[in-house]
Amino acid sequence: MYLYGLVIPVLSFFLQVWPRLINRYFGVDTWRHLMVADYVRENRHLPESMKSRYILPAPFGYPPVIVILLAIFPKKIAEKFQFVFSPLFDSFSNYFIFVSTLALTNDFKAAIIAQIIACLIPIVVIESSILNPRTLSYLVFYLSFFPLLMYSYSGNLLFLLISAITLIILLYTHKLAIQAYFFLVIVFSLVEKNPFYLFFFFTLILLVLFFGGKSYRVILEDHLVTLDNFRKYYDFRLHQFRRKEKQDNKSDFISKLYSISFKNPAAYILANNPWIAILLILYGLLITKLIVISNKIPSLMFNKLNIWIFALVIAGLLILSIKKLNFLGEGNRYIEYVTFPIAIILGNYGANLLNLYGWKFVLLFAVFVLSLILGIIYLQFKVIIQDKRRTITAPLWEVIDYLNTLKKGQLRLFFSPTSLGDPVMYFVKGKALLTDCGKGVRKLRDVLPTVSIPMDEVIEKYKINYILIDEAYVTLEELKLKHYKEIKRFEKYLLVKL
Repeated sequence: MYLYGLVIPVLSFFLQVWPRLINRYFGVDTWRHLMVADYVRENRHLPESMKSRYILPAPFGYPPVIVILLAIFPKKIAEKFQFVFSPLFDSFSNYFIFVSTLALTNDFKAAIIAQIIACLIPIVVIESSILNPRTLSYLVFYLSFFPLLMYSYSGNLLFLLISAITLIILLYTHKLAIQAYFFLVIVFSLVEKNPFYLFFFFTLILLVLFFGGKSYRVILEDHLVTLDNFRKYYDFRLHQFRRKEKQDNKSDFISKLYSISFKNPAAYILANNPWIAILLILYGLLITKLIVISNKIPSLMFNKLNIWIFALVIAGLLILSIKKLNFLGEGNRYIEYVTFPIAIILGNYGANLLNLYGWKFVLLFAVFVLSLILGIIYLQFKVIIQDKRRTITAPLWEVIDYLNTLKKGQLRLFFSPTSLGDPVMYFVKGKALLTDCGKGVRKLRDVLPTVSIPMDEVIEKYKINYILIDEAYVTLEELKLKHYKEIKRFEKYLLVKL
């Protein structure tokens, strides 16, 4: 029976991977993770700072699990197949959902339906198409929080031990996952009037701080600094040179979606995970007694799973809706961590509806699933296959090849937009006026999120000798340079020597 549970994860893996076979060099933080993994692979330890790559290095405060995993593989393998890691992590999450649903319901059909639901959540599918620690954090999050709930339900200390070990791993995996976890332990402590959840969370953090040396202290400090940066200078999507003007959203599909998130948070969250709408409709039908179906999940665990869902959905809505909370992250990111409970609950109800309505339920479910698949494929075309801003395109490869021919002196580069920096710096030896951590942002207030001093002062202060700009983003005239030499144009990219 457990072997059948591998079918959906395999299909899910291919659903997430196929657009990357067309656009292999799409990615946001991909190249930064690979660059740090190179350092770990060569030096056998994490960097204290990336001083060989950044003009103003800061203490490395990024959760390191993802780069440690990448460093296990040879450089060429990690680089060539960087797009398969996140889908693989998500496939493991999907299988864990199968096992957990089976354990709670003892219903094979419920477990399979739960898997189908979990693999068809648009935000998760798109996020899993990129190498990042977020998809890995889903798995670690579920492996910690679900056993914690099982311990509170059963009192079995094995669940508590599993939860503790995986929470420690999560602390070193992803910062926003820890914020979501923190919100949940607060809500559970309040709703159940049981401080155990908060006690467990803070006890683990204190133990890691005490026994882990400075390894987690650096991560925690950088996490708090990053939150403070966003609180003070939240809109990091401001144009780098036009100060109060937003970045151009007209031609970029992802930017359009981002702008919608603040205009209509509820619709945006439901679009990210349409299964939330299905759950709300189902509960409406149950409350009004238009349908009557049984629940196979033990009532106490059923209630806990619902608290998990609605706590994070409400948190996401509040963060998107209240400007003073925006610094806590993009609200839809919290919705990504409800995949586990919503899949189990809907899988449970789906199996019961299947037993009651037979082919009618199959037809309705198939229509909705097919609609989601088509919608996801459309998003994959728009966000991944047709992307130009987050992809190493042919002209950008030309820039990289040209920079690698420059032999005289060290390259000290300024990029606009800054997103050009990560792919270029992975493939080119030199230093960039960039950062990979919250403390680094504070050091670079002259240029982040906007350039606040004349560019000639930036050049002199940081000894910049080359500038690379995307002219679709900013023109050379806007830089207001006094002394420069245009080296070469690579379609929309312009390289300037100073």
